Amino acid sequence: MSKYRIYAKQMDDLARNRFADFEMEKAKFERAKRDLENCPIRLRVDPIRDGDYVLKRKKLEVAVGEAERKFREAEEAFKGTLTEVKQIRSELYQKLKEDLAVDPEDLDKNTVDLLRSGICSAAEVSKLFEDAETITTKRYVASFAKSQVTERTDPQDREILNNVANAGERLSNPDFTDTMQRFDEISDVLIRCIRNPNMLGHWATLTENIIAEM
Repeated sequence: MSKYRIYAKQMDDLARNRFADFEMEKAKFERAKRDLENCPIRLRVDPIRDGDYVLKRKKLEVAVGEAERKFREAEEAFKGTLTEVKQIRSELYQKLKEDLAVDPEDLDKNTVDLLRSGICSAAEVSKLFEDAETITTKRYVASFAKSQVTERTDPQDREILNNVANAGERLSNPDFTDTMQRFDEISDVLIRCIRNPNMLGHWATLTENIIAEM
């Protein structure tokens, strides 16, 4: 399991719990309203003869009010899920930022020497980037590739080097990583569910593959 998947699972657990609370309180509210509808208002009520009816009607009205209050609270918590998701995203972003930071101790000296020698073709620069075992080395290769784009005359070489440079840019910005993008995809599904609660039943189908890929 990717060490970043825990953040997606946190969002998944939070969303599922809020969904469950929302749907439970909504069902209770609907049931309370139906019970009240089954005890319709009478045009004429005798306080003595219809005492049981008056008491029952009053209890049902109170029950509806209480059920609605709890439903509205669950609804607000449901909508407020995004605030907590933003906090989880912030924590993931910080973790990625730390993991993507350069460390001089991680720089592969052989790769550096090869690039400085000037003997590497664009394709070989690309392979050095792909084979690099640390973020620091990858970012160094990408920086070298970026500096070489305007130095090469062959269009294909320039395209290859530009691709390496762009890949390096993504490694220096957490927002551009696949991990962050997948997290945001799950967030988008959450937003759609909040806007349209009828989608709640499709949450697992829409998110389980994305979570598995993190």
